[in-house]
Amino acid sequence: MLPREKFSFLVLSTVSSCALLAFGASCNDSGTKGGSCAPSIATLASIQASGTKATGIAVSDLGIFAGGQLSQNWTVQRSTSGSSWGDVDYQNTIADFGGLGTAPDGTVFGVGAKYTGGSNEPWKVRSTSDGTNWSELDSYNLVANTNARAWGIGFSQVGDIYVVGDASNGTNFRWIVRKSINYGVSWTTVDNFFTGTYSGAQDVAVAPDGAVYVAGKTVVGGKYHWVVRKSLDGATGWTTVDDFQAVAGYDSWANSVAVDSSGTIFVAGLGGGAPATTNALWTVRRSKDGGSTWQTVDTPYRTDDHPGGPYGEAHTIRVNDQGDIWAAGEVTALASYGSTQRLMWTVRRSRDGGDTWSFIEGGVELLPDDGVAFDITLDSSGNAYAAGYFNDHWTVRKYSCY
Repeated sequence: MLPREKFSFLVLSTVSSCALLAFGASCNDSGTKGGSCAPSIATLASIQASGTKATGIAVSDLGIFAGGQLSQNWTVQRSTSGSSWGDVDYQNTIADFGGLGTAPDGTVFGVGAKYTGGSNEPWKVRSTSDGTNWSELDSYNLVANTNARAWGIGFSQVGDIYVVGDASNGTNFRWIVRKSINYGVSWTTVDNFFTGTYSGAQDVAVAPDGAVYVAGKTVVGGKYHWVVRKSLDGATGWTTVDDFQAVAGYDSWANSVAVDSSGTIFVAGLGGGAPATTNALWTVRRSKDGGSTWQTVDTPYRTDDHPGGPYGEAHTIRVNDQGDIWAAGEVTALASYGSTQRLMWTVRRSRDGGDTWSFIEGGVELLPDDGVAFDITLDSSGNAYAAGYFNDHWTVRKYSCY
C-alpha cells in the first residue's frame, strides 16, 4: 500500500466543450442552455495511486463528495469549492466502495463493503450530516463470516432509505434489499431473492408514487440476465418486471435505475451478443407503464470501431428536475487508435424523455489511456458531475451549461 503522502492531487483547468465533444457532436447539438453560457468540461480532481478509482459521486449543501478506493482502501473526499479536496472518511482497510447518495435533508451516505479478516467482508452503510464526521449505520452479513457487498442506495420522499447489494449464504450470492424507516437506526431485509447460481442487486430508485425499483443481475444457465424488480410499497410483494438478454444466451446485466417525475423508469447496463455475438453494447431501457412493458432506447456504437468490435457499458443513469437524463460509462475507442483496444470515459444525455441521445463526452481526448466513468450525479443548477478513473487516476469531472 502506498503511503498517504504519495498521493498526487491535481486540479486541471476548465476546457472548451467544443474541443472535447466526441463522435461528431458539436456545440449546437450538445444542448447549450439558450446560449446563455458556453458548455464546458472541467477535471476537478485527479489522484494517482495504485489500486485507485472513484466509484461514487454526490452533491449536497455540504459540498461535492467523491468516494471509492485509494490504494484499495475505503475513501471519501470532499470539496467545498471544486478546486481542493480532502479526505473526510478514510478507512485503512481493503474495501469495495459501492456508491454515494444524498438524502432529501442533505445527509450524505456511502455504501460498500470492508474486509475485516478471514472470509469476512460485511457490507457497510455510513453517513455524515456535517460533511466531516461519519457514522456507521449498518454492518451486515447474511451469514456470519461470509461476504456481503452494498452497491447502491436510494431514498423515498418521506425519508425511507433503501440499500441494495449481494450477500453470500455460504454457497451462493443472493440479491438483497434492506430498508430503514428511521434514518438508519434499524434495518430490515425486505427482499432476499435468488435464482440460478448468482443473484445481485446493483441500484435502487423510488418513484413519485412510492413504488421501488431495483436493478441488477442473475446468472441462469451460466449466463447473466438483466433483471429489474419492483415493490409497490418497498417492503412486500416484490416481483420481477424485466428479465432481459439483448440476445438470448448472451450476457446482459443492469447496473443502474432512475425514475423521473412522471414515473418513467430508465435502466442502464450492458447488452451482450449485439451487433455480433462477440460484442456487447452500452444499453438503456425504458418503461412508461410501471415496468409492464420495456423498450431499448439507447445502444450507441461506431461502425468504424476497434477491429475487435464494439464494446460498451453504461454504469449509471440519473434524471434531474428539468427532465434531463444523464448516463455515464464506457465505450471502446476508434479503430484508428491501433491494435490495443481502449475504453473511453463516456457521458450521454437525453432531453426528450429518452427518445434521442447525444454524446456529451466520448472520451477521445483522453486516449491513448483507458478511462471509465462509474457514477454521475446532477445538482439543482443543471450541472453534472462524474466520477471514475483515467490511467490509474481517481478522476472527477464537471459538466456545466449543457
